[in-house]
Amino acid sequence: MLFYVRQKMQDLTAQLAVSVQGYLSLDVIRRNNLELIRGVDRATTTTISALRTAVIVAQALGDQKLVLDQITTLNTTTSNLIESTSAMLRQQSAAINEGAAASTIDLEKLQAAFDNIYATMDEIDAFKLKALDTMSQTVATLTTQIDKAQSQLERAKPAPQPQPQPATGAKRATRSRSSRSRREARRSGAAGGAAERRRGRARADSLGRRARLTTRERARGSGGTRLDLPRQRAKRATASGRRE
Repeated sequence: MLFYVRQKMQDLTAQLAVSVQGYLSLDVIRRNNLELIRGVDRATTTTISALRTAVIVAQALGDQKLVLDQITTLNTTTSNLIESTSAMLRQQSAAINEGAAASTIDLEKLQAAFDNIYATMDEIDAFKLKALDTMSQTVATLTTQIDKAQSQLERAKPAPQPQPQPATGAKRATRSRSSRSRREARRSGAAGGAAERRRGRARADSLGRRARLTTRERARGSGGTRLDLPRQRAKRATASGRRE
């Protein structure tokens, strides 16, 4: 029983020691934070103003250095330019006077140009002479070959075959047959037309007879007052039948 009591007491003592140590650590951290706050306040008041002043001074000094360098460079460039222009003026003046005294075209180069032209013309004449010989040889060779080819073409042509002459008797027979067929067609057409005419006349006669019978019957039934209309109808029917 005593063992467990001491073990529990030991645990509580250790827990108390840890808590005290943590409290002391946090108290130290709090004090350090307060010091940091004071340091930040000092930095915002004194250090930042000093830093601002230093930055302004450094920027002004840098601008002054740039301007000074530019002025020095400008002076140096101007001096060098004046010196170089004077040297160029001296050289160009001598060259201008020398060129004015000399001729505009080099005589040696001009002579060489004329020599080249003459040599070119001589080469063209020589080439033409050579070309005449070669052209004559070519023409002669081609004419011989063409003559040979014509002889071969004449040999290769087929012999003309005799064309068969048409028989005159057959032509006459065909012509006579065609004329006969035409005549027969005309006769048949005329016969057909006559038959049609006969039929039309027969129809007209039958229509006329019927009309006469109807008029007689009407005249018998109603008297002779209405005889004009059937007669006109019969005349019209006969006229139409004759036309057909």
